Amino acid sequence: MAVHLRVLSPSGSLLGLLPYPADLKTQAEHNGPGALTFTYPRNAPGAGLLSGDDPRLSLVIDGVEQPERYLLEDDGDDPADDAGAARPIQVGCRGALALLERAVIYPVGHTPGQAVQGLDAHFPFVNATPGAILATLLQRAQARGALPEITWDFTSAADSAGRPWPTTYTVQYDAGGDLLKTVTSITGAGWADVRMEGYRLRAYVPDTVCATDHPGIVLYLGRDVLKGPRQRSRRSVRSHLLASGDSGNLAEVVNPTAAARYGRREAFDGRGGITDAATLTELARVTLGGMGAASEGFTIELDPAATQHRPGTDYRAGDYIRYDQRRTDPATLEPLRVRTIATTYDDAGQPSSSLELNDLFVEQRIRVQRQLDALTNGSATASRTPLPPLGDRNDTVAPKAPDTVLLGSWAYLDRGGQQHAALAVSWPAVTHNADGTVYDDAGAYLVSYLLPGLRIAGQDPQWSPEQTVHGTIAHYDQLPAGQRVRARVRTVDASGNSSAWQMSEEAVLASDTTPPPVPSKPAVARLIGGIRATWDGLGTQGETMPADFANVEVHISTAAGFTPTAATVVDRLAGAAASPVTGLAYGTTYYLKFVAVDRAGNASAPSAEVSAVPDMVIGSDLADKILTAGKWADVERASLQTSFFTGFATDDPRWVQTSGSTDATWPTAARPDAPTGGRALIAARTVRLEWSENLLWDPAVLYRMSVRLRQTAGTPSTVTIGLMGIAADGTTRINRQGNNAVDLAFAVCANTAPLAAGGGWVTLTGFLEGFGPAAGPFWTPQPDPQKPTTLHPNVRFVRPQLLLNVDGGTAAVTEVDMFTLEALEFPPNVIGAVQIADATIVGAKIAQATIQDANIGTVSASKLTVGQLKADITVSARIKTSDTGARVELNSAGIEAWNANGVKTIAVSATTGDVRIVGGLSSGPTGQRIEINPGGGLPEIRFFPTNGNNYAFINAIGGYNGAAYIGLNSGTFQHNGQSTAYRLYLTEYISALETIRTDTQKPWGGAVRMNANDGAALVYAVEDSAKGYVVATQGGVQIGRNNDHGGNTELWIDATTLQYKGTFPNYWYSEPDRGLFTGTVGMTNWTSMSLSYGPTMQSDMVPIVTLRDWQAVRAWQVTASSTTGFTTTLASASSDGSVGFWCYRI
Repeated sequence: MAVHLRVLSPSGSLLGLLPYPADLKTQAEHNGPGALTFTYPRNAPGAGLLSGDDPRLSLVIDGVEQPERYLLEDDGDDPADDAGAARPIQVGCRGALALLERAVIYPVGHTPGQAVQGLDAHFPFVNATPGAILATLLQRAQARGALPEITWDFTSAADSAGRPWPTTYTVQYDAGGDLLKTVTSITGAGWADVRMEGYRLRAYVPDTVCATDHPGIVLYLGRDVLKGPRQRSRRSVRSHLLASGDSGNLAEVVNPTAAARYGRREAFDGRGGITDAATLTELARVTLGGMGAASEGFTIELDPAATQHRPGTDYRAGDYIRYDQRRTDPATLEPLRVRTIATTYDDAGQPSSSLELNDLFVEQRIRVQRQLDALTNGSATASRTPLPPLGDRNDTVAPKAPDTVLLGSWAYLDRGGQQHAALAVSWPAVTHNADGTVYDDAGAYLVSYLLPGLRIAGQDPQWSPEQTVHGTIAHYDQLPAGQRVRARVRTVDASGNSSAWQMSEEAVLASDTTPPPVPSKPAVARLIGGIRATWDGLGTQGETMPADFANVEVHISTAAGFTPTAATVVDRLAGAAASPVTGLAYGTTYYLKFVAVDRAGNASAPSAEVSAVPDMVIGSDLADKILTAGKWADVERASLQTSFFTGFATDDPRWVQTSGSTDATWPTAARPDAPTGGRALIAARTVRLEWSENLLWDPAVLYRMSVRLRQTAGTPSTVTIGLMGIAADGTTRINRQGNNAVDLAFAVCANTAPLAAGGGWVTLTGFLEGFGPAAGPFWTPQPDPQKPTTLHPNVRFVRPQLLLNVDGGTAAVTEVDMFTLEALEFPPNVIGAVQIADATIVGAKIAQATIQDANIGTVSASKLTVGQLKADITVSARIKTSDTGARVELNSAGIEAWNANGVKTIAVSATTGDVRIVGGLSSGPTGQRIEINPGGGLPEIRFFPTNGNNYAFINAIGGYNGAAYIGLNSGTFQHNGQSTAYRLYLTEYISALETIRTDTQKPWGGAVRMNANDGAALVYAVEDSAKGYVVATQGGVQIGRNNDHGGNTELWIDATTLQYKGTFPNYWYSEPDRGLFTGTVGMTNWTSMSLSYGPTMQSDMVPIVTLRDWQAVRAWQVTASSTTGFTTTLASASSDGSVGFWCYRI
């Protein structure tokens, strides 16, 4: 944000600019003039303007001049400052309302220019509106030549918004009082509210335009508010009031509560025109009622990065907002008035603001004044003079304790989604002392609370520090939700006597009871002996989960319409993910539901129910003689891993077209009859789709690929479904011919398989294992797992591929319901007692004399259990720590390890010595270290140079069409109130060095970007918005800035021309070395005009002047020109018009 100041004359003409202010702060004040302060280097451009007689200033933000005008009243510097000529000038200004101090009230009978001797030194108003009072005093001042700049748009009948003044007043002012004090007394009495816009004074009926209520604007401590201290002032408290009316009429009233709390504090109130004793006493009682307690308010510092509502824009001084630390009761936020808005601009022009909220007793005193006005028909006198307190009162009688102590609480979430509780402790006011006498020396109440069930650092729970409260309610926040709580209160009088503690009943602090949204229904896929349930991470209406979301529970049952319970939970998902549910019975229908749970344990209603039947291992899946003794009773989870699955629940950008029709489409859409999840991929026209991410390929594992699809339109077509091989570099394709091309992929489950519209869903399956010879041939799709197809020996990764609608014509449409690639691990001897149910193989199943001596080479036990096994040498085909789950295995191929999910994480080849690690690698647990691939996400290396958690890192990601991107990232640091980092990243289309915000990963500062085709750029960016920039290309150079109010300013240089886009400064303060000075000024009643450049230019300027006159055609000429300015003279006088000028330096 660009911030500078304009220096103006009292008439409003521009004198020059202050482009380099520092420590700039503005303050907007309800019914007050406000202020502007800043420092300015003594040797900076425009500094000499600060020594003018009566300069005025305006603030310019991003090129837009703000309407406020400020009077430069104070400036100074320290000649002893080490900065020398660059030492700062301290500047203090007040808003234009302070101009009213420059005029005073003259006697009512005074005529401008005449003597004042012998005149009555008062100015009375009888039954006058606030508008009449102000307008009369301003007109009188201007008649004397004072306040020539001031204008106003209210009248004696209506305010500035056109509302009729509701009340008239009879008032008399003493001569000599200035008009600012008069306005302050009128606003302080609640007769009117005022604002200045430029030099225009605007007055309003009170509590209308200047008191807009914004119930939707709520500031929260910990989110919007960084700090929010509460202040209390006893300066204006009074216990005794002596009131004086006319004819020597006197009255005294006493506030016994204030006297007991604060001692005797006296004040005087003069009431002219009041002769009745009863009326005077009532006026005094009402007046003293507004002086009986301390005033209280808040000064809060806003977090500019978090608060949603902008002070000065979304609400102004005088308006009402809410603050979560101030409540009228535990459930209701109190409206608080914005008294002042202070805004500070840092060196980058970024604003931060603080607010003064609601002096409660200022508001009360205004209401009291309105009561007084009603009692006196609006009559008033000039002043009231309070006196200092006179002494204190002490006693030895203790007050009673409160009769009861009540607790109320409510739960809330902070920005991180953590829940807390707020506590309100309340009690009835104490009215009697312990001996039964009237409690008339009130002091305060002491309050504290205890969390009986919360031990901290092994210590028993302790009572909180005692809080002094002058009302009957105390507030606490940031308490742990759901904890037991008690509170106690005791009474302390003005002399320090205290009652016993009154205890509350034990209660439980409120907890969050709002459940998360109902999750979307599961998308299911059938597995061998299991079901895969996938969640998209959203609610049933597509909404995102709240900040306190914990997980989604996966529930399964064999009963339709079941109610989820703790017994039906089989898994939990922390976000969008899939859950394989294994160990299920063949031929049984299972029903699944999701339930969302938040951190407080609140559970949503269950999702919609879906069903599925686990796949079986039967003759159609396995060829004859693989299992001749019967069928498997179970397939363990560790024996099966789905390497790739999609049910096409949503459009997935990872499916990329590599060939086919240029107008082909492949969105996903609802298909209620689709067996997997009720959605399908809808491919129109011939298209080859390839999955853009690499899948790890293990040649020692048997894989099964399946696809379910149908043709719905067009002439009969063919489909080819399989895998594209990828070399070890992760980029180079390897097809059936060993070439780097997008076609001729390995056809695994379909090779030009025919389809026809209306044929219904078709499931195609093929098996795959190992490598074939480099020269081929590679087998066509093989439905027999004993003869699986093979891949080229250079393949290390694979990408699923779909070739659809071949020869189907332009109307061809094929729908794909699901596509899977499953790893089936069937090593030798793996089918044992676990896989074959008890008594499955019995004598009746074995033909006579089938097993003879010749068939037995070695007698092997299915299990060998001993306490200890000792041997000099153990020769084994396989040694493993477990059959399933997390395990380590030594076999003839080498050393291997799996994690709990059945993923092979370590493989050491016995043949080559090659080591493959899946997962992270760290050089140490803490301190200085290097971590490789932490968390198993993107390829990444982290460098920890210290013992902290801040680290620099290098990471890589795959790009379009197999491109590889790499990034170099610094650790984080704070800048402009944001967590910031530097990063360098290189892709196939751009290389960039930039400053970023770490929370959004978007640019936030200077950046350098370049690519091979478009050139290079130096830019200052704020998230997605570029500010200043320099762009160099083969065709030329652009230098410019995108302006915040729209449009841009730009200088373009190419081989032959220089072009400019934007505007030139309009009569801005120049600098000695500037080459141009431009602008336009309006003139009235003139024959000549002299304009100054501000400083003395370094060389002569050549002014070019254009005259626009709407009254006549006139001749003009530049009659004088120097390094300080120029003069233009007309041949004849002009009543109005304007002059445009363009001055260039030679």
